[in-house]
Amino acid sequence: MSSEEFLFKAKESFKKKLLNQSKNYLKKFFLLEKNNIEALSLMALILSAENNLREARNFFNKALKIDPNNYILYFNFAKTLSDHNFDSEAVSYYFKAITISPHFKEAYNNCGNTFQKLGNFLQAINYYDKAIKIDPNYSEAIYNKSFCQLILADFKNGFKNYEARWFRKKAPKYPHTKITRLNNLSDLNDKSLIVFSEQGLGDCIQFSRYVFKLLEFKVRKIVFEVDKRLKNLVSYQFRKYDIIDIIEFGENFSATDFQIPLLSLPFLFGTTTKTIPFQDRYFYLDQKIDLKNKTYLKNNKKINIGIACSGKQKFSFNYTKNIKLKFFLPLINYSNLFLLQDTLDKEDQLCLQQNPEIIFIGKDIKNFTDLAIVIENMDLVISIDTVFVHLAAALGKKTFLLLGDFSDWRWLLNIKNSIWYSSLIIFRKKMQDNDFKNLFREIEKILINMK
Repeated sequence: MSSEEFLFKAKESFKKKLLNQSKNYLKKFFLLEKNNIEALSLMALILSAENNLREARNFFNKALKIDPNNYILYFNFAKTLSDHNFDSEAVSYYFKAITISPHFKEAYNNCGNTFQKLGNFLQAINYYDKAIKIDPNYSEAIYNKSFCQLILADFKNGFKNYEARWFRKKAPKYPHTKITRLNNLSDLNDKSLIVFSEQGLGDCIQFSRYVFKLLEFKVRKIVFEVDKRLKNLVSYQFRKYDIIDIIEFGENFSATDFQIPLLSLPFLFGTTTKTIPFQDRYFYLDQKIDLKNKTYLKNNKKINIGIACSGKQKFSFNYTKNIKLKFFLPLINYSNLFLLQDTLDKEDQLCLQQNPEIIFIGKDIKNFTDLAIVIENMDLVISIDTVFVHLAAALGKKTFLLLGDFSDWRWLLNIKNSIWYSSLIIFRKKMQDNDFKNLFREIEKILINMK
Protein backbone atom coordinates (compact mmCIF):
# COMPACT_ATOMS: atom_id res chain seq x y z
CA MET A 1 0.00 0.00 0.00
CA SER A 2 1.07 3.59 -0.54
CA SER A 3 1.59 6.08 2.28
CA GLU A 4 -1.70 7.77 1.32
CA GLU A 5 -3.57 4.49 1.70
CA PHE A 6 -2.00 3.80 5.11
CA LEU A 7 -2.98 7.28 6.32
CA PHE A 8 -6.52 6.90 5.01
CA LYS A 9 -6.95 3.55 6.79
CA ALA A 10 -5.46 5.03 9.97
CA LYS A 11 -8.00 7.86 9.92
CA GLU A 12 -10.90 5.52 9.24
CA SER A 13 -9.84 3.19 12.07
CA PHE A 14 -9.53 6.17 14.43
CA LYS A 15 -13.08 7.28 13.58
CA LYS A 16 -14.26 3.78 14.55
CA LYS A 17 -12.23 4.04 17.80
CA LEU A 18 -9.98 1.16 16.72
CA LEU A 19 -6.91 2.76 18.27
CA ASN A 20 -4.43 -0.11 17.95
CA GLN A 21 -5.37 -0.69 14.35
CA SER A 22 -5.04 3.02 13.58
CA LYS A 23 -1.67 3.15 15.32
CA ASN A 24 -0.38 0.15 13.32
CA TYR A 25 -1.33 1.81 10.03
CA LEU A 26 0.47 4.97 11.14
CA LYS A 27 3.62 3.04 12.02
CA LYS A 28 3.65 1.64 8.49
CA PHE A 29 3.02 5.13 7.16
CA PHE A 30 6.00 6.55 9.06
CA LEU A 31 8.29 3.94 7.45
CA LEU A 32 7.47 5.61 4.15
CA GLU A 33 7.01 9.22 5.23
CA LYS A 34 8.19 10.75 8.51
CA ASN A 35 7.22 14.42 8.42
CA ASN A 36 3.53 14.45 7.60
CA ILE A 37 1.73 16.86 9.95
CA GLU A 38 -1.65 15.13 9.67
CA ALA A 39 -0.15 11.75 10.56
CA LEU A 40 1.88 13.17 13.46
CA SER A 41 -1.21 14.90 14.85
CA LEU A 42 -3.31 11.76 14.51
CA MET A 43 -0.71 9.72 16.37
CA ALA A 44 -0.73 12.35 19.12
CA LEU A 45 -4.50 12.05 19.44
CA ILE A 46 -4.27 8.25 19.63
CA LEU A 47 -1.63 8.42 22.34
CA SER A 48 -3.74 10.92 24.24
CA ALA A 49 -6.72 8.56 24.08
CA GLU A 50 -4.43 5.87 25.51
CA ASN A 51 -3.52 8.26 28.37
CA ASN A 52 0.06 8.50 27.15
CA LEU A 53 0.29 12.29 27.34
CA ARG A 54 4.08 12.34 27.38
CA GLU A 55 4.36 10.71 23.95
CA ALA A 56 1.38 12.69 22.66
CA ARG A 57 3.27 15.87 23.51
CA ASN A 58 6.28 14.64 21.55
CA PHE A 59 4.23 14.05 18.41
CA PHE A 60 2.47 17.42 18.67
CA ASN A 61 5.82 19.15 19.12
CA LYS A 62 7.27 17.33 16.09
CA ALA A 63 4.35 18.53 14.00
CA LEU A 64 4.62 22.11 15.29
CA LYS A 65 8.33 22.15 14.55
CA ILE A 66 7.45 21.46 10.92
CA ASP A 67 4.65 24.04 10.81
CA PRO A 68 4.72 26.49 13.75
CA ASN A 69 1.82 28.49 12.28
CA ASN A 70 -0.67 25.62 12.11
CA TYR A 71 -3.57 26.82 14.29
CA ILE A 72 -5.36 23.45 14.07
CA LEU A 73 -2.33 21.80 15.68
CA TYR A 74 -2.35 24.31 18.53
CA PHE A 75 -6.09 23.77 18.94
CA ASN A 76 -5.79 19.96 19.11
CA PHE A 77 -2.80 20.22 21.44
CA ALA A 78 -4.76 22.55 23.74
CA LYS A 79 -7.77 20.24 23.77
CA THR A 80 -5.55 17.28 24.60
CA LEU A 81 -3.93 19.15 27.48
CA SER A 82 -7.32 20.15 28.88
CA ASP A 83 -8.59 16.58 28.56
CA HIS A 84 -5.69 15.58 30.83
CA ASN A 85 -6.38 18.48 33.23
CA PHE A 86 -3.39 20.63 32.25
CA ASP A 87 -5.81 23.48 31.86
CA SER A 88 -3.59 26.51 32.42
CA GLU A 89 -1.18 25.20 29.81
CA ALA A 90 -4.10 24.46 27.49
CA VAL A 91 -5.18 28.10 27.63
CA SER A 92 -1.79 29.22 26.34
CA TYR A 93 -2.12 26.95 23.29
CA TYR A 94 -5.66 28.17 22.59
CA PHE A 95 -4.23 31.71 22.68
CA LYS A 96 -1.68 30.70 20.05
CA ALA A 97 -4.38 29.22 17.82
CA ILE A 98 -6.47 32.40 18.18
CA THR A 99 -3.48 34.66 17.47
CA ILE A 100 -2.85 32.85 14.19
CA SER A 101 -6.56 32.56 13.30
CA PRO A 102 -8.53 35.41 14.96
CA HIS A 103 -11.87 34.15 13.58
CA PHE A 104 -11.47 30.59 14.89
CA LYS A 105 -14.73 30.43 16.88
CA GLU A 106 -14.15 26.87 18.11
CA ALA A 107 -10.91 27.96 19.76
CA TYR A 108 -12.68 30.79 21.61
CA ASN A 109 -15.40 28.37 22.71
CA ASN A 110 -12.96 25.72 23.93
CA CYS A 111 -10.89 28.36 25.66
CA GLY A 112 -14.08 29.40 27.44
CA ASN A 113 -14.66 25.78 28.45
CA THR A 114 -11.17 25.62 29.92
CA PHE A 115 -11.62 28.83 31.89
CA GLN A 116 -14.94 27.45 33.15
CA LYS A 117 -13.17 24.29 34.25
CA LEU A 118 -10.64 26.45 36.10
CA GLY A 119 -13.49 28.22 37.88
CA ASN A 120 -12.89 31.54 36.12
CA PHE A 121 -16.47 32.01 34.97
CA LEU A 122 -16.29 35.67 34.00
CA GLN A 123 -13.29 35.04 31.77
CA ALA A 124 -15.10 32.03 30.31
CA ILE A 125 -18.10 34.22 29.44
CA ASN A 126 -15.72 36.70 27.82
CA TYR A 127 -14.41 34.02 25.46
CA TYR A 128 -17.85 32.60 24.72
CA ASP A 129 -18.92 36.12 23.78
CA LYS A 130 -15.97 36.39 21.40
CA ALA A 131 -17.10 33.17 19.70
CA ILE A 132 -20.71 34.39 19.55
CA LYS A 133 -19.58 37.70 18.06
CA ILE A 134 -18.01 35.75 15.19
CA ASP A 135 -21.15 33.62 14.80
CA PRO A 136 -24.28 34.91 16.60
CA ASN A 137 -25.97 31.52 16.01
CA TYR A 138 -23.13 29.48 17.48
CA SER A 139 -25.28 27.36 19.78
CA GLU A 140 -22.36 25.50 21.38
CA ALA A 141 -20.93 28.72 22.80
CA ILE A 142 -24.35 30.03 23.82
CA TYR A 143 -25.09 26.75 25.59
CA ASN A 144 -21.73 26.68 27.37
CA LYS A 145 -22.13 30.31 28.38
CA SER A 146 -25.43 29.45 30.06
CA PHE A 147 -23.67 27.25 32.63
CA CYS A 148 -21.47 30.14 33.70
CA GLN A 149 -24.45 32.47 33.97
CA LEU A 150 -26.42 29.92 35.98
CA ILE A 151 -23.62 29.15 38.44
CA LEU A 152 -23.20 32.92 38.92
CA ALA A 153 -26.94 33.07 39.77
CA ASP A 154 -27.90 34.98 36.59
CA PHE A 155 -30.94 32.78 36.04
CA LYS A 156 -32.71 35.20 33.73
CA ASN A 157 -30.04 35.02 31.04
CA GLY A 158 -28.78 31.57 32.00
CA PHE A 159 -32.06 29.74 31.48
CA LYS A 160 -32.66 31.69 28.28
CA ASN A 161 -29.29 30.64 26.83
CA TYR A 162 -29.72 27.10 28.18
CA GLU A 163 -32.36 26.65 25.46
CA ALA A 164 -29.48 26.53 22.97
CA ARG A 165 -28.97 22.90 24.05
CA TRP A 166 -31.56 21.91 21.42
CA PHE A 167 -29.70 23.59 18.56
CA ARG A 168 -26.24 22.09 18.96
CA LYS A 169 -24.88 19.84 16.21
CA LYS A 170 -25.31 16.62 18.16
CA ALA A 171 -28.32 17.74 20.17
CA PRO A 172 -31.19 15.30 20.67
CA LYS A 173 -34.43 16.00 18.88
CA TYR A 174 -37.77 16.71 20.47
CA PRO A 175 -39.43 13.29 20.86
CA HIS A 176 -42.88 14.39 19.66
CA THR A 177 -42.27 15.90 16.25
CA LYS A 178 -45.90 16.73 15.46
CA ILE A 179 -46.65 18.59 18.70
CA THR A 180 -46.09 22.35 18.99
CA ARG A 181 -43.61 23.58 21.57
CA LEU A 182 -45.10 25.66 24.37
CA ASN A 183 -43.54 29.12 24.28
CA ASN A 184 -45.89 31.03 26.56
CA LEU A 185 -47.59 29.83 29.73
CA SER A 186 -50.62 31.99 28.96
CA ASP A 187 -51.38 29.70 26.00
CA LEU A 188 -52.23 26.85 28.39
CA ASN A 189 -55.79 28.00 29.07
CA ASP A 190 -58.03 24.95 28.40
CA LYS A 191 -55.19 23.26 26.50
CA SER A 192 -53.29 20.01 26.98
CA LEU A 193 -49.53 19.63 27.44
CA ILE A 194 -46.94 16.88 27.53
CA VAL A 195 -43.87 17.57 29.65
CA PHE A 196 -41.04 15.21 28.82
CA SER A 197 -38.25 14.58 31.28
CA GLU A 198 -34.71 14.97 30.00
CA GLN A 199 -31.16 14.27 31.11
CA GLY A 200 -30.67 12.45 34.43
CA LEU A 201 -32.96 10.90 37.00
CA GLY A 202 -31.94 13.56 39.52
CA ASP A 203 -32.98 16.27 37.05
CA CYS A 204 -36.41 14.68 36.77
CA ILE A 205 -36.85 14.71 40.55
CA GLN A 206 -35.48 18.23 40.97
CA PHE A 207 -37.52 19.89 38.22
CA SER A 208 -40.74 17.90 38.64
CA ARG A 209 -41.69 20.68 41.10
CA TYR A 210 -42.55 22.74 38.02
CA VAL A 211 -45.24 20.25 37.00
CA PHE A 212 -46.99 21.11 40.26
CA LYS A 213 -46.49 24.75 39.36
CA LEU A 214 -48.33 24.23 36.04
CA LEU A 215 -51.49 23.49 38.03
CA GLU A 216 -51.77 27.22 38.69
CA PHE A 217 -52.96 27.57 35.09
CA LYS A 218 -56.30 26.46 33.67
CA VAL A 219 -54.68 23.58 31.81
CA ARG A 220 -57.05 20.83 30.67
CA LYS A 221 -54.57 17.93 30.70
CA ILE A 222 -50.90 17.38 31.62
CA VAL A 223 -48.97 14.31 30.54
CA PHE A 224 -45.63 13.90 32.32
CA GLU A 225 -43.25 11.55 30.49
CA VAL A 226 -40.52 10.09 32.72
CA ASP A 227 -37.95 7.30 32.84
CA LYS A 228 -39.68 4.00 33.62
CA ARG A 229 -37.51 3.63 36.74
CA LEU A 230 -39.21 6.69 38.22
CA LYS A 231 -42.74 6.14 36.97
CA ASN A 232 -44.23 4.55 40.10
CA LEU A 233 -42.62 6.99 42.51
CA VAL A 234 -43.54 10.05 40.44
CA SER A 235 -47.07 8.74 39.85
CA TYR A 236 -47.62 8.62 43.59
CA GLN A 237 -46.68 12.30 43.91
CA PHE A 238 -49.41 13.36 41.45
CA ARG A 239 -52.06 10.82 42.48
CA LYS A 240 -54.44 13.53 43.73
CA TYR A 241 -54.65 15.30 40.38
CA ASP A 242 -56.99 13.79 37.80
CA ILE A 243 -55.68 16.05 35.05
CA ILE A 244 -52.12 14.68 35.32
CA ASP A 245 -51.07 11.39 33.70
CA ILE A 246 -47.62 9.92 34.31
CA ILE A 247 -46.26 7.80 31.47
CA GLU A 248 -42.88 6.25 30.74
CA PHE A 249 -40.80 7.10 27.67
CA GLY A 250 -42.38 5.70 24.52
CA GLU A 251 -45.72 4.91 26.12
CA ASN A 252 -48.79 5.80 24.08
CA PHE A 253 -50.82 8.87 25.04
CA SER A 254 -53.57 10.99 23.54
CA ALA A 255 -52.14 13.82 21.44
CA THR A 256 -51.71 17.10 23.29
CA ASP A 257 -51.80 20.71 22.11
CA PHE A 258 -48.27 21.48 23.29
CA GLN A 259 -45.04 19.88 24.44
CA ILE A 260 -42.21 21.24 26.59
CA PRO A 261 -38.91 19.80 27.89
CA LEU A 262 -38.93 19.61 31.69
CA LEU A 263 -35.81 21.75 32.07
CA SER A 264 -37.32 24.50 29.93
CA LEU A 265 -40.01 25.18 32.52
CA PRO A 266 -37.75 27.33 34.75
CA PHE A 267 -37.20 29.58 31.72
CA LEU A 268 -40.91 29.84 30.94
CA PHE A 269 -41.67 30.66 34.57
CA GLY A 270 -38.95 33.34 34.61
CA THR A 271 -37.30 31.66 37.59
CA THR A 272 -34.83 33.64 39.66
CA THR A 273 -32.93 32.53 42.75
CA LYS A 274 -35.72 34.10 44.82
CA THR A 275 -38.69 32.53 43.03
CA ILE A 276 -37.80 28.83 43.03
CA PRO A 277 -41.01 26.91 43.85
CA PHE A 278 -41.37 24.17 46.47
CA GLN A 279 -38.05 24.52 48.26
CA ASP A 280 -39.45 22.50 51.14
CA ARG A 281 -40.55 18.90 50.88
CA TYR A 282 -42.60 18.12 47.76
CA PHE A 283 -42.18 14.31 47.50
CA TYR A 284 -44.16 12.04 49.83
CA LEU A 285 -44.70 8.35 50.54
CA ASP A 286 -47.61 6.39 51.91
CA GLN A 287 -47.42 7.11 55.63
CA LYS A 288 -48.31 3.47 56.39
CA ILE A 289 -44.89 2.40 55.09
CA ASP A 290 -42.42 1.95 57.92
CA LEU A 291 -39.11 0.09 57.91
CA LYS A 292 -38.09 0.77 61.50
CA ASN A 293 -38.52 -2.89 62.36
CA LYS A 294 -36.29 -4.08 59.53
CA THR A 295 -33.22 -5.90 60.86
CA TYR A 296 -30.77 -3.83 58.86
CA LEU A 297 -31.97 -0.61 60.48
CA LYS A 298 -30.04 -0.74 63.72
CA ASN A 299 -31.31 0.56 67.03
CA ASN A 300 -28.13 1.11 69.01
CA LYS A 301 -28.58 4.76 69.98
CA LYS A 302 -26.55 5.82 66.95
CA ILE A 303 -28.12 7.79 64.11
CA ASN A 304 -28.73 5.99 60.81
CA ILE A 305 -27.06 7.61 57.79
CA GLY A 306 -27.54 6.66 54.16
CA ILE A 307 -24.39 7.33 52.13
CA ALA A 308 -23.29 7.34 48.48
CA CYS A 309 -19.68 7.88 47.43
CA SER A 310 -19.84 7.37 43.66
CA GLY A 311 -22.28 7.39 40.78
CA LYS A 312 -22.74 5.55 37.50
CA GLN A 313 -22.84 8.58 35.24
CA LYS A 314 -19.70 9.18 33.20
CA PHE A 315 -18.95 12.77 32.31
CA SER A 316 -15.85 14.87 31.81
CA PHE A 317 -15.68 16.09 35.41
CA ASN A 318 -16.49 12.75 37.08
CA TYR A 319 -13.00 12.60 38.58
CA THR A 320 -13.89 15.59 40.77
CA LYS A 321 -17.26 14.16 41.76
CA ASN A 322 -16.59 10.75 43.30
CA ILE A 323 -15.19 10.30 46.80
CA LYS A 324 -13.45 7.15 48.02
CA LEU A 325 -15.42 5.19 50.60
CA LYS A 326 -12.47 5.28 53.01
CA PHE A 327 -13.14 8.95 53.74
CA PHE A 328 -16.50 7.99 55.28
CA LEU A 329 -14.91 5.63 57.82
CA PRO A 330 -14.54 8.18 60.68
CA LEU A 331 -18.32 8.61 60.64
CA ILE A 332 -18.71 5.02 61.95
CA ASN A 333 -17.84 6.36 65.41
CA TYR A 334 -21.04 8.39 65.48
CA SER A 335 -23.50 6.55 63.26
CA ASN A 336 -24.67 3.45 61.46
CA LEU A 337 -23.71 3.78 57.80
CA PHE A 338 -25.91 2.32 55.04
CA LEU A 339 -24.43 2.33 51.55
CA LEU A 340 -27.27 3.22 49.16
CA GLN A 341 -25.61 2.80 45.76
CA ASP A 342 -25.69 -0.57 44.03
CA THR A 343 -22.17 -0.76 42.56
CA LEU A 344 -18.63 -0.03 43.77
CA ASP A 345 -15.22 0.15 42.16
CA LYS A 346 -12.51 -2.30 43.26
CA GLU A 347 -10.93 0.01 45.84
CA ASP A 348 -14.27 0.72 47.49
CA GLN A 349 -15.20 -2.98 47.40
CA LEU A 350 -12.03 -3.76 49.35
CA CYS A 351 -12.77 -0.97 51.81
CA LEU A 352 -16.26 -2.42 52.35
CA GLN A 353 -14.86 -5.91 52.94
CA GLN A 354 -12.44 -4.55 55.53
CA ASN A 355 -15.15 -2.52 57.28
CA PRO A 356 -18.25 -4.72 57.69
CA GLU A 357 -19.76 -2.06 59.96
CA ILE A 358 -20.86 -0.35 56.74
CA ILE A 359 -24.06 -2.05 55.63
CA PHE A 360 -24.31 -2.44 51.85
CA ILE A 361 -28.05 -2.25 51.19
CA GLY A 362 -27.91 -0.67 47.73
CA LYS A 363 -27.60 -4.06 46.05
CA ASP A 364 -30.93 -5.08 47.62
CA ILE A 365 -32.90 -1.96 46.64
CA LYS A 366 -35.03 -2.92 43.65
CA ASN A 367 -36.57 0.39 42.60
CA PHE A 368 -36.84 4.07 43.45
CA THR A 369 -39.89 3.60 45.62
CA ASP A 370 -37.91 1.17 47.78
CA LEU A 371 -35.02 3.63 47.82
CA ALA A 372 -37.36 6.41 48.92
CA ILE A 373 -38.68 4.19 51.73
CA VAL A 374 -35.14 3.49 52.93
CA ILE A 375 -34.25 7.18 52.82
CA GLU A 376 -37.45 8.04 54.71
CA ASN A 377 -36.25 5.83 57.56
CA MET A 378 -32.79 7.38 57.74
CA ASP A 379 -31.87 10.23 60.06
CA LEU A 380 -29.56 11.76 57.49
CA VAL A 381 -28.28 11.22 53.94
CA ILE A 382 -24.68 12.11 53.01
CA SER A 383 -23.86 11.83 49.33
CA ILE A 384 -21.92 13.13 46.38
CA ASP A 385 -23.91 14.93 43.68
CA THR A 386 -26.11 12.11 42.44
CA VAL A 387 -29.80 11.14 42.30
CA PHE A 388 -29.73 10.18 46.00
CA VAL A 389 -29.28 13.83 46.95
CA HIS A 390 -32.26 14.98 44.91
CA LEU A 391 -34.53 12.21 46.15
CA ALA A 392 -33.58 12.68 49.79
CA ALA A 393 -33.95 16.47 49.67
CA ALA A 394 -37.24 16.27 47.74
CA LEU A 395 -38.48 14.04 50.57
CA GLY A 396 -37.46 16.73 53.02
CA LYS A 397 -34.78 14.52 54.58
CA LYS A 398 -31.80 16.26 56.15
CA THR A 399 -29.14 15.89 53.46
CA PHE A 400 -25.43 16.69 53.30
CA LEU A 401 -24.15 17.21 49.73
CA LEU A 402 -20.42 16.65 49.19
CA LEU A 403 -18.83 18.65 46.38
CA GLY A 404 -15.32 18.37 44.94
CA ASP A 405 -13.25 20.88 43.00
CA PHE A 406 -15.86 21.19 40.26
CA SER A 407 -19.58 21.43 40.96
CA ASP A 408 -22.74 21.64 38.90
CA TRP A 409 -24.31 25.05 38.29
CA ARG A 410 -27.37 24.30 40.42
CA TRP A 411 -25.30 24.48 43.61
CA LEU A 412 -23.97 27.97 42.77
CA LEU A 413 -20.76 29.20 44.40
CA ASN A 414 -19.64 29.66 47.99
CA ILE A 415 -22.99 28.99 49.64
CA LYS A 416 -23.84 26.35 52.26
CA ASN A 417 -27.60 26.27 51.91
CA SER A 418 -29.19 25.11 48.67
CA ILE A 419 -31.61 27.46 46.94
CA TRP A 420 -33.45 24.36 45.66
CA TYR A 421 -33.87 22.33 48.85
CA SER A 422 -34.35 23.76 52.33
CA SER A 423 -33.20 20.51 54.02
CA LEU A 424 -29.90 20.33 52.13
CA ILE A 425 -26.53 21.57 53.40
CA ILE A 426 -23.57 21.85 51.03
CA PHE A 427 -20.04 20.83 52.02
CA ARG A 428 -17.40 21.98 49.54
CA LYS A 429 -13.86 20.65 49.34
CA LYS A 430 -11.43 23.53 49.46
CA MET A 431 -9.26 23.91 46.37
CA GLN A 432 -6.07 23.88 48.48
CA ASP A 433 -6.97 20.52 50.06
CA ASN A 434 -5.50 17.45 48.40
CA ASP A 435 -8.30 15.19 49.62
CA PHE A 436 -11.59 15.19 51.55
CA LYS A 437 -10.24 14.72 55.09
CA ASN A 438 -10.94 18.28 56.23
CA LEU A 439 -14.44 18.16 54.76
CA PHE A 440 -15.26 15.02 56.78
CA ARG A 441 -13.74 16.53 59.94
CA GLU A 442 -16.29 19.31 59.55
CA ILE A 443 -19.07 16.73 59.26
CA GLU A 444 -17.78 14.84 62.32
CA LYS A 445 -18.19 17.95 64.46
CA ILE A 446 -21.84 18.16 63.43
CA LEU A 447 -22.53 14.45 64.01
CA ILE A 448 -21.21 14.64 67.58
CA ASN A 449 -24.13 16.90 68.43
CA MET A 450 -26.64 14.72 66.56
CA LYS A 451 -25.97 11.61 68.63
